[in-house]
Amino acid sequence: MIEMYAIIAIALLAAGIAVGVVAVVSIGIHHEKRAHSLTDDSSPSQAASAARAFHGLYTRTPQMAYPGTQQRDNLLVLTGGRGLPS
Repeated sequence: MIEMYAIIAIALLAAGIAVGVVAVVSIGIHHEKRAHSLTDDSSPSQAASAARAFHGLYTRTPQMAYPGTQQRDNLLVLTGGRGLPS
């Protein structure tokens, strides 16, 4: 009898966790839609941050502008030292 109560308690706990995750993600998506902020670096609320993390959403923005020499060096590495393509 005690095993049945333990199984029911574990099932209720798992269901509560699942409902909680779905609720937080839904609230976060609602905040993102309302703020039109999917392409911004900062999210409008903590729930929106949690929704972004759950879905794996991130925005890439340029952190630093590289000088042309570094780009040329990268191209040399990628092309095997042949230089710029003609």
